[in-house]
Amino acid sequence: MLLCHNSLKKKKTLNSCK
Repeated sequence: MLLCHNSLKKKKTLNSCK
């Protein structure tokens, strides 16, 4: 989940977050 948050901030792997 932490990685997901980072991704959202970078808007690079939004799909990965899901």
